[in-house]
Amino acid sequence: MALYQNAESPGDWRSFLKRNDVRNLTLTEQKSKYQKEQLLFEDFIAQQAYLQQMSLHALNQNLHQGGNLDNKVESIAFAGTVTTISGFTSYVDVTFNDAVSIKAGGVPFIAITNGKEGNGTGSPINYVYSSGVDSKVLRFASSQVAGNNLGAVAANVLGASKVLSLVGVSEPLDADPGVFANVTYTNGASSGITSTFDVTIGSLGFLSEVVDDLLTSFTTNPTNCAAKTTTGVTFATIGSGINGVATVVTTGTTAPTITGITITTPGSGYVVGEQLTIATGALGTGQLITTDDLLSQTTTAGIGNVTGPFTIAITSTSAVGTGGTITLTGDGANALAAVSVSSIGTGYVNGEVLTISNADLVTAGFAGATGDVAITLQASDVQDSDEAVIILVANDFTSGITAVTSGIAGENWAPGDVVTFADASFGATSTGGAIVIAAGDLTGDVLTLVGSSIDENGAEIYSTANNPGAQLDLSYTSTGTVTAVAS
Repeated sequence: MALYQNAESPGDWRSFLKRNDVRNLTLTEQKSKYQKEQLLFEDFIAQQAYLQQMSLHALNQNLHQGGNLDNKVESIAFAGTVTTISGFTSYVDVTFNDAVSIKAGGVPFIAITNGKEGNGTGSPINYVYSSGVDSKVLRFASSQVAGNNLGAVAANVLGASKVLSLVGVSEPLDADPGVFANVTYTNGASSGITSTFDVTIGSLGFLSEVVDDLLTSFTTNPTNCAAKTTTGVTFATIGSGINGVATVVTTGTTAPTITGITITTPGSGYVVGEQLTIATGALGTGQLITTDDLLSQTTTAGIGNVTGPFTIAITSTSAVGTGGTITLTGDGANALAAVSVSSIGTGYVNGEVLTISNADLVTAGFAGATGDVAITLQASDVQDSDEAVIILVANDFTSGITAVTSGIAGENWAPGDVVTFADASFGATSTGGAIVIAAGDLTGDVLTLVGSSIDENGAEIYSTANNPGAQLDLSYTSTGTVTAVAS
């Protein structure tokens, strides 16, 4: 390593690209020039620190007699992390059995092999002496400024068959379950290239919020509900699902049943085959019963000689029941022969008196009626909606991205890069969804001490207890490595 009179930092990557002598180069030439200037600057800084340190120790560099001629390298190891986006200063610490000194000359360094697993552009990476003279530990350092993960040491490879994290995933809508290979995508401003992605769409354990998706899954659909729309309907479950909430539509007159269901809160943890139950009374209380004979509970002054039958809306009640209609049949001799429920309504209670006015009787066809009809309800005349039961099937769930695996390996990726899948990738009407590349998804360069050695570079490392001319054994064997991280 030569001595440098002066060297300037190439600065950050974006500023570097704006220089007049750089902007017209190819990307490969730009990377090479940036790496060379960066290494030159690092060597210059290390050289200055070293020379300053040597000058401080110059007065103490007397020739020693005797000492430990057998001083050797005891260990060598990496220290510090290698972060390719925020920049780093990484170290190699060489530990000797006894203290060592350095005779001025060049600046010692260790050339570290970069395996370039993460698509870094430089190898070897020089770790230059930085501190430790007159001690047992010499520290060598290498720095890389903050950048865009495309430098001499990098971690921008998305390996083949890599299962990606799903942190920050944006779920597609109306996606069909299945495995979709080589899904079309865009990646915006990202530099990532060549990667392909296989996407698995599966149940996320959430109930589908598509209108009526669950309607065909009712195995028990009650026929005695209130005809209305009921919000905030919850489920009891035989299974692991929790917190699902629905709006349920029930329609009909004599036998109102569930004709619509929309999940408003999808809950979580639901699985195929799980049983959901809507509780008794949740879809209406106090409905009348169509099979009831109410004749014995009915009074009237007389209805004439018309037999009917006529179905008549209840004119008024002594409580709050609504929606019921009654079918009246005369005996042809001014009395009633039968009284039954037609529309079951809702909200009726034991003891409630239902009144059909004389005017409504006449209008219905009982022309000779001479008074109102009054029906007094008993407890057995009213009912609550029966429970409803759903057995969940595959289409009852919100489908989403449950796994993303890289197919063909790619490079030049960085954490935070967004991969947006094309609409209709997961079914004709599906939206695309997206994933965010995480640091843990990316493979980094591996720097290794295997095969490395200390290059004294014109200086001399010697035992502090010895004369500088006494040759010191600097050999070592190490399997130490450090892996670059995209952060």
